[in-house]
Amino acid sequence: MPEQLNLKLVSREYIAKDTMEFTFNIIGNAINFRAGQHIQLMIPEIYDKTKVEGTHFFSIISDPIDHETISIATRLSNSIFKRYLLNGDLNLAYIAFGPLGSFVAPASDRPLILFALGIGITALLPIVREIIPSGSRKTSLFYINNKLEEVAFASELFDLQKKHGSFNFYPYLLGGNLGLESYRTGRPSDEFVTGVLKDGQNIDVMMAGPPRQLFDIRKQLQAIGVPQSNTKVEIFSGYP
Repeated sequence: MPEQLNLKLVSREYIAKDTMEFTFNIIGNAINFRAGQHIQLMIPEIYDKTKVEGTHFFSIISDPIDHETISIATRLSNSIFKRYLLNGDLNLAYIAFGPLGSFVAPASDRPLILFALGIGITALLPIVREIIPSGSRKTSLFYINNKLEEVAFASELFDLQKKHGSFNFYPYLLGGNLGLESYRTGRPSDEFVTGVLKDGQNIDVMMAGPPRQLFDIRKQLQAIGVPQSNTKVEIFSGYP
């Protein structure tokens, strides 16, 4: 059951263009959550005036074993909610409800294939952080963004790939890789994805991001034989 969290905003940091990480101190009891789950964050001052714009859902990107702070990350926009997050004083009080959702890694030892589309990385990064250090299962992450300046957490993901042989990281830029050898251009081809998957019937797939982009990836996977029953999806509504 979701529980109520009382929070105070203690830091905010740009992690990519128009993308910021927010960290809150937990006041009172913490919650037990799993990597990939999310919270419903409420700003009481806004919620009391306009119910719709006073609350928002965010993936939790902090470590589940940290019971003192909780962190989220989001693309900034001109909404009342996000302007308040960006410009409000530190130490203001917030309320959250959670944990929410079942977007967690399947309990199996099958290869895990992840597709992060833009801000969808916030749902998948905690899963990568949890699984990769143990080397318990082969994991591949396709991370697709429009432009280089929009890529968040790239340094951490490249470092994880260097340190752990069980992790493959495939970053893509739809607008071109600008000659950067570490990035691929456009979308993953059917041939390349098939080569990574090897056996589409014997893998687990998780994907997160805006609905239109998710639809395209799901069609691609179905066309190369990945059953929907092997796939978990986290939709980030409100993003192009």
